Amino acid sequence: MRTGWQAYAIRTFLHGAFLILLLVFETSFFSVFPLRGVTPDLVLIAAISVGVLRGYLSGAAFGFAGGMLADILTGRLIGLGALILAAVGAAAGALGQRIESERIPVVLLFNVAGAALYLSLYGAGAWAFGVHMPVWEGVAALAPWLMAYNGALSLLLHPFLRRAYRFLDAVYIVPRAPTSGVQGR
Repeated sequence: MRTGWQAYAIRTFLHGAFLILLLVFETSFFSVFPLRGVTPDLVLIAAISVGVLRGYLSGAAFGFAGGMLADILTGRLIGLGALILAAVGAAAGALGQRIESERIPVVLLFNVAGAALYLSLYGAGAWAFGVHMPVWEGVAALAPWLMAYNGALSLLLHPFLRRAYRFLDAVYIVPRAPTSGVQGR
């Protein structure tokens, strides 16, 4: 039987490994296949899915950790992406608990809205930190393509995460009943 801290350690390790895998795919594989100059934000998709499936605290923590790793890897405005992804993951978790969040159209809507929100907040944050660029023109040009790319990939990633969480809950996280008459094995 797993204690609370063992379950937490397993969950944290698996989330960390999954984040690294997502960042590798995002920076190596998907950077080769841009859609109108836009690559998908897999960490954003995962933060929204984790928030919807596990609640606002998990969505915020996953979003912050993934955003901080992505910010450190890219070296641009370190911390801004982490704060925005934490907020988007928490918002998805809070809204997901209030409505039937297991449905794919809801997750698709969350990902499309999350992509637009992320771009808008990142543009505003960059402007606030003195990065002078045509922020709103860039957001208007990139948002539809990022929303489409993230929306399409969320249709693949969310069902995978839902199945993975069900498996982990059944095998690793939730204590199993003893299979034999002898306890303590």
